[in-house]
Amino acid sequence: MQGTVNSTSGGSADGMTTQQPLQTALKKLVDQHWDATNSWYSWRRLNVARLPAGVALTASKSAYDETVQLKLELHRTWVAHPDRRAELEKYIVETWGGVKGNDSSTLEDYANNRDDELIAKGRSGIASWSKILCIRDPNRYAIYDARVAVALNSLQVVAQTPTPKLFPMLSSQNRREMPRATKAIKRHAVQNRWGTHSEKDFYGTYLGLLQAAAASSSNAPKVSIMAVEMVLFSQFASLAKQAFPPG
Repeated sequence: MQGTVNSTSGGSADGMTTQQPLQTALKKLVDQHWDATNSWYSWRRLNVARLPAGVALTASKSAYDETVQLKLELHRTWVAHPDRRAELEKYIVETWGGVKGNDSSTLEDYANNRDDELIAKGRSGIASWSKILCIRDPNRYAIYDARVAVALNSLQVVAQTPTPKLFPMLSSQNRREMPRATKAIKRHAVQNRWGTHSEKDFYGTYLGLLQAAAASSSNAPKVSIMAVEMVLFSQFASLAKQAFPPG
């Protein structure tokens, strides 16, 4: 018999305490993958001809290094050229991120919003505005998108966390692994009566998880929250298959 998903906030002190098993599992996942080459990360390679003016990257054989360089260079340019911030934010969302569903007024709204105003939007538009926050301050903010959501929820199944809570699921342009994984996670959460993170407050909980995993990682040099997010992003399909084996 299917149950219902219980709605509970993830922003309280008690909520953060219940996240400790997930923090431990995330730290372990990072330690398993983060290394000198980081060949586990893959994303479309950059078209250097479409980089914003003044953003220059050194040659790199690694998609991971290329992506980190890009985010840091966009941040540097964003700080140095306030008059170009809207342009840079549009690039990270549309050109690099591949998010095409926003109209110009939405991106203009995001560009004019302060950090706290973007975060207050909660789940709405997070795949776009979290990319913007990432280049505003990559040491403080990280991207939250559909792949990260699948990875976090699947990791709770794989790690058998005692009090799992559903992170908001997002729509995705991925038509291969994503539909099956999304369906399986939602069904599992209902059948096992998972709690849910508040759609308004979960981003803070998410950042806390990344910060805890980065701080406790045994790798040297220390990983950043950007690296932790990239591990989740890259491992979403593997984690989903471990949580919900095909067949």
